[in-house]
Amino acid sequence: MGTMSRVARSASLLFSRNPLTRPGDRVLSAVTWLTVVIAIVVVPVAAAVGSLVHAQRVESALVEQRTRLQVPATLSEDAPATDDHSGAWWLAPDGRPHTGTIEVPAGLHAGDTKQIWIDRSGAAVGPPRTLTSAVGDAVAVVMAILTGVVLVLASLRWVVRTAVTRHARRCWERQWLEFEPRWTGRKGCEPA
Repeated sequence: MGTMSRVARSASLLFSRNPLTRPGDRVLSAVTWLTVVIAIVVVPVAAAVGSLVHAQRVESALVEQRTRLQVPATLSEDAPATDDHSGAWWLAPDGRPHTGTIEVPAGLHAGDTKQIWIDRSGAAVGPPRTLTSAVGDAVAVVMAILTGVVLVLASLRWVVRTAVTRHARRCWERQWLEFEPRWTGRKGCEPA
């Protein structure tokens, strides 16, 4: 049975006046409709949140691109045999020398240079974010919201469906225990 036919069946159970429709079926139908409505409402909400994240990340990336620059850093010691950190010095935008530890590939020696990113104060920082990363962050947030909501809604519906099914089976078993002796002529749990 397809998803749309399940939803249509759920609507018919929710608004049915059939006296044979069990209360549990109406509860499950209401929960199904509630999950569909919430899922539909969450899509534009997630898109709005994604749009806000994108705008914030773009602004942040533009600020970083304006305020960070690449400068050569001169190693003050030989790099370790493995990729690691090494001491270096570089000049800040105002011409003041700065020292610190930077990531360097193996094989560099004291006096070699490596390009690093610095901020306006001259502190070593990572490269500026790109506008592409802003799109990736926004998409990731939207997908996380949608996935989280769908998982919660599916779990809620599964829990309700399981409870309704268990209750219906218990009711059926109790009714069968009452009806079976009249139908078969046996008493209680006599073997067939």
